[in-house]
Amino acid sequence: MCVVPAVAGLSALALAVRIPPRWPQVFSLGGVVAAGTALRAERRRAGYAAAALFLSTA
Repeated sequence: MCVVPAVAGLSALALAVRIPPRWPQVFSLGGVVAAGTALRAERRRAGYAAAALFLSTA
């Protein structure tokens, strides 16, 4: 179940590599997906990834 958002995020990053102006949107969307994944206690590491993605867009 958690594989699908990871694959979607990686494919979005792969597509956005060629378009630098889109990087903030892709990173913030990835942060939203990671934050949604991190709601459960056993997925706490995804929360750290979400924070890193949100900070990288600033």
